[in-house]
Amino acid sequence: MDGYAGLRFILGLGFLGYASFSDLRTRRVPDTVWVVLGVIALIILVTELARDGSSLEHEILLIPTAIIFFAVFFGEELWTEEGLRPRPLRLSLYAVAAIILLYLAYHFSSVGGKDAELFWAHFSMPVLLVLAHVFYQFGLLRGGADAKAFMTIALLVPAYPVLEAGLPFVSLSPAVQQAVDVVFPFALVVLLNAALLLIFLPLVFLLRNAFRRDVHGVESLFGYRVNIDKVPRFVWLMDRIEDGQHVKVLLPRRRENREEQVRQLREKGFDKVWVTPQIPFLLPMAIGFIAAFLVGNFIVGLTLLMPH
Repeated sequence: MDGYAGLRFILGLGFLGYASFSDLRTRRVPDTVWVVLGVIALIILVTELARDGSSLEHEILLIPTAIIFFAVFFGEELWTEEGLRPRPLRLSLYAVAAIILLYLAYHFSSVGGKDAELFWAHFSMPVLLVLAHVFYQFGLLRGGADAKAFMTIALLVPAYPVLEAGLPFVSLSPAVQQAVDVVFPFALVVLLNAALLLIFLPLVFLLRNAFRRDVHGVESLFGYRVNIDKVPRFVWLMDRIEDGQHVKVLLPRRRENREEQVRQLREKGFDKVWVTPQIPFLLPMAIGFIAAFLVGNFIVGLTLLMPH
């Protein structure tokens, strides 16, 4: 067994398990969970690079990676409900990180060898950290904890792990695996696995609404109706009043003034409203993490098996 892979698996399972439990109970996960795991992940990678005799330039990659990761947890957000809020110190740090990354990309584009191959796999770390911001802003990762979990997994497992012979079940040739490490990093596999677990949710909602004889339009695929006086705690309202008019929002914003919306809906004569549950996405991510370790990138594996 690869000791580093085993350690990463145990740590990821433990931290994601705790975070999933917290997410289920409160829909909140303390930032301390991700900060501590991020620190441990970077320490593991530093020791692994030292063991393998990686170049100094390779190790420097950890500096911009750490800047992009830890900046999320300190200071105020750059993006708020009102738009972009310039934070000079944070933007300066991001600029430093970008300059270092550009230099390293230029350097390793002109050198070869095993260290360079592994560098490009590890280069996915800062790329995925930036991608997590994009996913969060566009609602693909709707919870802050979901985005932070994705970022932390990118640090913890920057390259595809091999627990032992026969694991993961889907094995690729070295040449294909090298390309997959770069264009389809491990953390994306975890995210895809989690998303696949939720793909049947619309059918579940539809069956539930059909059983209650309450199927009304496309919203029946995204949630269910409840009494306006008994709106559950962990849901978003799909029925809303905006600019004095009633609208239905299938994918509501992350933040809402629940009390104000309920008051306005009640004034408009609503006694029932459509809601969509706040899905605790960390549990599917934890399951997706296990599947990625044990099964591997089965999407790529299936693609390669298809006749051309």
